Amino acid sequence: MLLDYLKINDSIHFVDHDIDEMIVYAFISCYSFHVMNIIWNKCLLSETVVYQTNKTTHAVQLFYFIFYSILDLSETLIINWKCIYLNYFFFKLVYNATVILFANLNFYVELYSQSEVMRCALKIYRIFKTDVQENHHWINKYEKSKISVMTFSENKSAHKNEVLKMFNEIYEQKVFEVTVMKEVNHYIAEENFNKFVNEMLKFMRKHSFLWNSWEENESQ
Repeated sequence: MLLDYLKINDSIHFVDHDIDEMIVYAFISCYSFHVMNIIWNKCLLSETVVYQTNKTTHAVQLFYFIFYSILDLSETLIINWKCIYLNYFFFKLVYNATVILFANLNFYVELYSQSEVMRCALKIYRIFKTDVQENHHWINKYEKSKISVMTFSENKSAHKNEVLKMFNEIYEQKVFEVTVMKEVNHYIAEENFNKFVNEMLKFMRKHSFLWNSWEENESQ
């Protein structure tokens, strides 16, 4: 396990974005004793009613959930048009388009040009059904998570109206907070970096015994 390899014995903060959060949720379900708190940034967790509803009511906007599930066809249609496709994908989810530079786009085009990388990325979407089953089983068996969690939501996105409903499905009440960011969309950290960092650190200080102890020692 990575934490064992790095010899990290203390509880840790998780800061994640989008699909990363599905991995984090699986981790905290099995290893909650390693987790101090979570910064959850823009993701609808599989198994939740909000996730299932979005796949139908917002089917056009979330077309890729179905498209990527089609083995071989999705890779074949994207592979020779990576730059156009990634450009579309980035800009359809951004409010402040100035934060995405050509160098950023080119970086991802080069990554996805490597052998089997595109197939590997799309395969993640093909295991969501397994995630649904495992998350449902875990919540029924061990109840909702009690780990403190904060999510960023965007005032320019429909996500802000849904995140509380989703959190009520998977977290105990009173352990989660929602911070609304203005003039941003999907790429919150890039579109308003200073506020993102300040709010993140504020939450960590509030919910971290180790952090508070460290600050007390530093001030002495």
